[in-house]
Amino acid sequence: MSNLKKWNSTWLEISSIHEVNSSTKIEAHLFVPSELDSFSTTLSEKEYFHAHSNALTTLHTDKELTPLAQARLAKKGIISEDRYKVSLSLYAHRYISALDDTKKVYENQDKQNDSTLNALLEDVPQMIDECQSILRKMRIMPPFEKDQKSHYQKVDEYLSWYTEQHYLAIAFLLPKKSHIKPLKDELITEALKEQNHRELNNYSTVKYQNDPTRLTNRMRLNRSLIDRYIVLKNTISATGTNVQRMIKGFSTGIVMIFVTIAVLIAKTNLQGLTLSFVFLLSLVYGLREIFKDDLRDILWRIYRNKRPKWKLSMTDQIHKKEVGKGVLWFDYQKANHAIASIRHSELPFKIKSDFAVCVKEYLSFDKSISNTGYTFIKHRRRIDLAPIMKMVSKQTNKLLSVSNGQISKENLEKRHNLTLIIAVTTNGKTVFERWKVVISRNKIVDLRFKPNKDDI
Repeated sequence: MSNLKKWNSTWLEISSIHEVNSSTKIEAHLFVPSELDSFSTTLSEKEYFHAHSNALTTLHTDKELTPLAQARLAKKGIISEDRYKVSLSLYAHRYISALDDTKKVYENQDKQNDSTLNALLEDVPQMIDECQSILRKMRIMPPFEKDQKSHYQKVDEYLSWYTEQHYLAIAFLLPKKSHIKPLKDELITEALKEQNHRELNNYSTVKYQNDPTRLTNRMRLNRSLIDRYIVLKNTISATGTNVQRMIKGFSTGIVMIFVTIAVLIAKTNLQGLTLSFVFLLSLVYGLREIFKDDLRDILWRIYRNKRPKWKLSMTDQIHKKEVGKGVLWFDYQKANHAIASIRHSELPFKIKSDFAVCVKEYLSFDKSISNTGYTFIKHRRRIDLAPIMKMVSKQTNKLLSVSNGQISKENLEKRHNLTLIIAVTTNGKTVFERWKVVISRNKIVDLRFKPNKDDI
């Protein structure tokens, strides 16, 4: 199964979970209305892929306390020391992701609506209790071995700082109303407790505490240390580079055969080095340059048709070993071709768009990942919709309404609906998901899951 969410204001994130020693095919087809598809004339597929798309692959577990249990086993010497660092980093990464998701909920909700605001306020004490519980479980048994203790301190320092920043961000997002002030004060108090925790454990010197730039740089390094143990390094390379050289040489050779024949005929008919012979020779060589490039491009297009454009290699950053690989497609297609390319089965719904941005990935993971103690991988593909959003008109729609006997005029920003179809194939079984993506000129407004029985 896959999941779709906003990564930030203009990016979509498609995430999927895979078992170790398995192969999966992921397809995402974003259908764009005809009035927005002109971006494809100014931005090539290659440029879109490299500048507006990226991927993140991490270890994953669906059991909340498994990383902590693994860390404690490693601390007792029952399993390897690397397993301790991997498990503690995964526990921290899951906690950080949960905080990010919570913050996005507060950012996206309409806090002017009283019922929505009351629901958010009721969740704040529970959020604080859960944060304290998660940190308490990690801090209850710190390690004593030097290397493990150093890693623990860096993780604990970062989580303490990130939790403090999270509390302050939530307090900042809440509206300035008198009945909310006690809740804000509670959030600020909890943030100060985390600051005191770092001071009591001497995690950073005074020069770091008094210099925000140095402090944030230190935390960025701590975060990179956490990611190093659970994030696989993705290396992308183009496919068919050697074939491209062969095609270039072959096309040049074919054209040179005709050029040589033309030169020999000209030499036979035009005896001696005459002005006509020189003119004809220059014309032949000029045509050679034209047809050589055209023939090369045609042969290259024929070869690349329906073949993957990039190779993906996923490497364990600790042991420098390849643990996964894949191939990628990124294409602009007509809607009917995009649907035809999903050959697994007939789609249970109709498509009314004319143009689609298609991303396909074949991923496979080696069983050696299980040496870390985890048997699942989480893969995230992120796509930036900013190039499409730029095509949305700046003009606004005007709406007149009557309220209390007064006529008011409201300017409404233009919005467009995109359709996203996600197909995930595992063990020969394909699961389709359909989403409506509502965009304006500046942001992704909404994501809505659509049942298959409805028409698009």
